[in-house]
Amino acid sequence: MLEKLTKSISLRVNLFDINTTFIDNFKTILEEHKGNHQLKMNVIDPDENVSLELLSRTHKVKITKQLIHDIGTLIDVQYKLN
Repeated sequence: MLEKLTKSISLRVNLFDINTTFIDNFKTILEEHKGNHQLKMNVIDPDENVSLELLSRTHKVKITKQLIHDIGTLIDVQYKLN
């Protein structure tokens, strides 16, 4: 049901939480959940009050409960299903 009703997932990440550990874990999650849904990422810099929205053209995911659970294990990542 989740897969059919959604077109994309948007992730909101604090700029200061992005490090090599985060990137390695995020890459692993993307590899485990390959699919046809768009992946968007909104990177926030709270100090400068700036955000940057990114759309991945090379990585698409399969939106499932397990994907959402795995994303929840990352450092303070918020998500929104579209």
